[in-house]
Amino acid sequence: MHSALTGPSEALKPYVPRLVIDWLRTTPDARHRIVDGSLAFVDISGFTQLTEKLARQGKVGAEAVSDTLDAVFTQLLDVAYDYDAGLLKWGGDALLLLFSGHDHARRCCRAAVGMQATLDRVGRLRTSGGAVTLRMSVGVHSGSFDFFLVGGSHRELVITGPAATATVDMEADAAAGEILISPATAAQLDPGDLGEAKGAGVLLRGAPETPPERAPDVGDVSALDLPSCIPTELRKYLLVEHGEAEHRTVSVAFLQFSGTDALLAERGPDTACGALEALVGRAQKACDRYGVTFFATDINRDGGKIIMVSGAPWSGGDDEERLLRAVRAIMDDPGEIPVRIGVNTGRAFTCDFGPPYRRSYQIYGDAVNLAARVMGKGEPGEALVTDSTLSRARTTYELRPLEPFMVKGKSEPVTASVLGAATGTRSTAHGGTPLVGREHEISVLLGAAASARAGQGRVIELIGEPGIGKSRLVEEVARQAPDLASFRAFCEQYESSTPYFAFREVLQGALGIAHDADPTAAEAALRERVRTDVPGLEPWLPLLGTPLGLDLPATHETSLLEDKFIPDRTAEIVRELLAAVRAKPTLFVFDDVHWLDEASAGLLAHLASGVGDLPWLLLVTRRDVDTGFVAKEGPHVERLRPAPLTAAAAAKLANAATSDSPLPPHVLHAVTERSGGNPLLLGELIAAALRGASVDDLPSSVEGHSAKYFEAICSIVPLVRIVIEPRARTVLRYAAVLGSTFETDLLLDALRDEIPAPGDDLWAHLADFIREDAPGTFRFHHALTRDAAYEGLPFRRRRALHQRVGVTIERRAGDRAGEDAEILSLHFFHARDFPRAWRYSRVAGDRARSIYANAEASDLYARALDSARRLGGLRAAEVAE
Repeated sequence: MHSALTGPSEALKPYVPRLVIDWLRTTPDARHRIVDGSLAFVDISGFTQLTEKLARQGKVGAEAVSDTLDAVFTQLLDVAYDYDAGLLKWGGDALLLLFSGHDHARRCCRAAVGMQATLDRVGRLRTSGGAVTLRMSVGVHSGSFDFFLVGGSHRELVITGPAATATVDMEADAAAGEILISPATAAQLDPGDLGEAKGAGVLLRGAPETPPERAPDVGDVSALDLPSCIPTELRKYLLVEHGEAEHRTVSVAFLQFSGTDALLAERGPDTACGALEALVGRAQKACDRYGVTFFATDINRDGGKIIMVSGAPWSGGDDEERLLRAVRAIMDDPGEIPVRIGVNTGRAFTCDFGPPYRRSYQIYGDAVNLAARVMGKGEPGEALVTDSTLSRARTTYELRPLEPFMVKGKSEPVTASVLGAATGTRSTAHGGTPLVGREHEISVLLGAAASARAGQGRVIELIGEPGIGKSRLVEEVARQAPDLASFRAFCEQYESSTPYFAFREVLQGALGIAHDADPTAAEAALRERVRTDVPGLEPWLPLLGTPLGLDLPATHETSLLEDKFIPDRTAEIVRELLAAVRAKPTLFVFDDVHWLDEASAGLLAHLASGVGDLPWLLLVTRRDVDTGFVAKEGPHVERLRPAPLTAAAAAKLANAATSDSPLPPHVLHAVTERSGGNPLLLGELIAAALRGASVDDLPSSVEGHSAKYFEAICSIVPLVRIVIEPRARTVLRYAAVLGSTFETDLLLDALRDEIPAPGDDLWAHLADFIREDAPGTFRFHHALTRDAAYEGLPFRRRRALHQRVGVTIERRAGDRAGEDAEILSLHFFHARDFPRAWRYSRVAGDRARSIYANAEASDLYARALDSARRLGGLRAAEVAE
């Protein structure tokens, strides 16, 4: 996290290539640069094997992979920078290094040999999953390289062209342990350094003689605009975060573009630059519109790659939905350069790592690898999406399923489909699960439906957090009032700047215009409807066409309107038309109106203000924020705020949901308690339990969902909190180690260096997540919010925190520590302090058994046995007891 003293450019200096920094100093307005030098493409093999061995350990394994990469790449970079290298790109388990200036080919090859020797020394790894040997293949080419600095929301360094392709080809032909150089590089070395020919290249046999020349520091960058050279979301993260590594569920898209070699050769760098500018700009606009992270670009043969991520470095909820929208937007706007895309969703580990002089925020995991491999199965112009992503998206699409196919690193075939145009919204039907604990809300809603039947319309606002059951109440009203014609609009965060977007589908349905009608057919249907039902509105057809997305020629009447009066007049005539065509009792539903675009919000406000004279029920759902649409107070307006389910109602719902496959009572108790009364989270926990997850595993089983819920709350906090929220997140994650309820004096005693005292302004910003139950005691609003915060902690940090908390409790208790055996058992077990975990788990287990709390005793004895196995050296009779 940067300080006000350093400034953003200085803080971001390690994340920007030296080439780009020099570019900004010398020719900041140039978009294309040719550099004579040598490029080394270094790829680590054995990484897939390492990942697979450690994958069985889940998150612990992911952290081990990250630690290994950090240590290995730091040492490799130190060797390369001793010969004046500049790192251009991190590519997951690969490095792209540029050597320029005098003797660049010799320095490049000398560095490659040194890196190879370093990896031979540090690449023999012993993991808990077995021994792994990392090896390195290197491709080197020397020549004139084309670099492009293009884009809108940030300037992205793109490396492409024939010289880049030659480098990629060398690496592709090099086996593990080999350094393959191009003829152009070989021509600049001594014959004695060269080995046998291989493919189009020559193997490097020896290290060229050349003295080391340490890469210099790039110097003062305070006058340079380095933030403009880092993608928007990464820039925000790096400037405000502490760099804490995290486990996350992410959706990843790899976009491959091709054909740039011929474009450069035949039409020159200016044309190629324009085409790349358009491509990168389209991807940036799609990412910015849908809240997706434009993550990076990478080198590739005859083109390159763009990596886009949703869910990291943070999530706004609906990650799969937003990424697919962005992908579809890119595919719907084809440019001069052909592309293909692969999309996948899954677990990943994110971290900020590297030596102080050159760092990177990276994402590792099988989800990322699979997205890249799925991309490779597509044809130009296709976007391939795995089932894991499609199943989580709210929007439905035209799909062309592919035959299951095998990819490297997978033992089972992958299922994916070619993504077509959007077709609608996925049903959220609850499959017959009863509605419980909502008697008051249903009474009010059905009363409003009866009022609509009597010709007196009502506006009902359903206000609440994600998952509290607003949509379920809407469905129940529609089910119990089937005589009301129903029209529903889903407001989208990523369409909140599209005028009348939310109203389009509702108007089409109410006017009988087919959803997929082309503009000509839609216009004809509108004209006929107006002519038949409200002929007096024909002069105002252009205004009626606007919310339907139709651009109709102005009439004499509309041409006389001043611009400032158009929205109000449009609202008036839309209301008049709807009143004429929907004169029978009608239910209009607008979901998530906190995302409503301004034009739709104005139109909905106009309808709401006059609903009392119409046979309508206007039902809107929203979060408790002031954005989008908020109904004005009035006699026909009522607000309902569904509260979390009571323990009894949650238990009733859980029992109903598991009637065909009953769960043990202690598991049902755990899922109802951890849901915090949130019906959606309760359903997620029940589903995890029915899949066989143990009580202890339940939080991680739904962590992907709960983390999105956790950050969805962050996403509606005012933007002025953006600089404080990472600190708040750190406090919440550390506090989560103490459980759903925690005492501040214990938190401060154990973690005084990391946690500010309650008087700090930070605590005022935690009200969205925790509340003060009593002086000095806080509680998470929802247990699953606590679980999500806890699950984000890296295991090493988690173990250290548990140890410090356990030692603090033990010290404070003194001779009476046995009275806290239950909590000490938990903390020391998760701290991997097995002697203490063994001792306290037995004490707590005995105490639970003595009061017939058998389920709890069983868990504590299981913890004791696990500790005993890891501890070793105990007498068999003592363990058997």
